[in-house]
Amino acid sequence: MSFFARFSNRVDQLISRAGVSCEIHREVSSGTDRYGKPVTSWQPVGSVTIADLGDGRDSSLSSTEMGRYRDDEFLVAFSLSADIQSDDRVIFYGDTYRVDTRKRFPTHYESVIRRVEE
Repeated sequence: MSFFARFSNRVDQLISRAGVSCEIHREVSSGTDRYGKPVTSWQPVGSVTIADLGDGRDSSLSSTEMGRYRDDEFLVAFSLSADIQSDDRVIFYGDTYRVDTRKRFPTHYESVIRRVEE
């Protein structure tokens, strides 16, 4: 048992108490169109509880800003067992967000999510 294992259970409990249940969608390939271009769609892969940590303006978590607005973004925490990957879509507070960055801590993940229009 690692040193952080006992704290990880506490963090999971805090996230489940203070968090919000949200649906996770992942891009999957569904073949090609008549021109040979890959066709993808967003399929639900499950739901998870995430805790809103507020404004996601932490510079150590920011990704390339190449034309993206820094509007409507959140820093969220979720448990180590959650199946969330970068570029997944999270339905959070009724809006769709892209998982922009994901940073692992010994007890949980933190991620910046940004609102997208799809």
